[in-house]
Amino acid sequence: MKRFLICAVAAACCCVASADTRAGFTIGDIYATYNELHDENAVARYDSTGAYLGSIAMPATSIYGSTRGLGFGPDGLLYVVQDQLHQDANFNLVNQVGVLAFDSTGALKESYTYDGPGSNMNNISYGKISFDSSGHFFVGAGGGLLEFTEGSPGSGNLVFPTSNYGVFDVKTLANGHMLVASAYDIYELDGSGHVVRDLTQAENGANPYRFVDLRGLEYDASTGVLYASMLSDSSHYFQVMKIDYATGALLGAKTFTYADDLFLGADGRLLVGSRTQTPIFLDKDLNSLGSFSSDAGPRMFVTQFGPAASAVPEPASFAMLGVGVATILAAARSRRTR
Repeated sequence: MKRFLICAVAAACCCVASADTRAGFTIGDIYATYNELHDENAVARYDSTGAYLGSIAMPATSIYGSTRGLGFGPDGLLYVVQDQLHQDANFNLVNQVGVLAFDSTGALKESYTYDGPGSNMNNISYGKISFDSSGHFFVGAGGGLLEFTEGSPGSGNLVFPTSNYGVFDVKTLANGHMLVASAYDIYELDGSGHVVRDLTQAENGANPYRFVDLRGLEYDASTGVLYASMLSDSSHYFQVMKIDYATGALLGAKTFTYADDLFLGADGRLLVGSRTQTPIFLDKDLNSLGSFSSDAGPRMFVTQFGPAASAVPEPASFAMLGVGVATILAAARSRRTR
């Protein structure tokens, strides 16, 4: 009986620990989009080692959509940004930003669209996405930074317009601020969209890395390190850079052709996508840890499904755990009174 009760409590604990089964995705799996050689309307899936597992077809819609950036929301759904074409009331083709949220089976759960000011996606690196902790997500577009409210399909609006170069990446910070990459600047914005810092280069003595054609951003809050990818300046081509964000000092750099989207996983590996190369893994010091399987070819946008920030146990799991613990305590009291 005692052995049975211990097993029951252990099972309940496992239920509590494994309750993070959001939308059917597997923790550690990697997802990537945009193969320039054939712009398929699908998301490639890999295991945590980069082995190709196949693809998830995008949900069918009545409008054409070219897949761009992607990321997991707090609800566990995979959000994929699209450059969409639709017909207006006069049957003219109009560009709009679309965001589709779906589960691991490819079932469409939410659909967002925005065709207002700043919605052009005329560079294939536009479309990266980031989520904050207050129910909003942000998308980089040709006219600036767009904001959406989760659960509100028509909520898109332009919160940070840019005059010439658009927004190539965005990362939300724990303090409510955001890091935003334009072509030549990395801006830190406060919660109202005001610029509080403008970083234009990584300091490296007499040979600074001036930001030219920035493409990707990632931030490691535990170390204060900023990672950025860019196509080139006058002497540094196709760089992935490691930067001390507090001082702007360059801590390291690695060449990777057409490096684009960056994603720092919970295991400390930096995933790097590319227009022309199979994505790679780097450690936090930019040392190579290998590459993805070449089966799916180059992929520009990358993300990984990680554990929830604070997985909430299901009520049934709590109930099972409570019954098991109470029964064991009762049995212990009974033995003491014999």
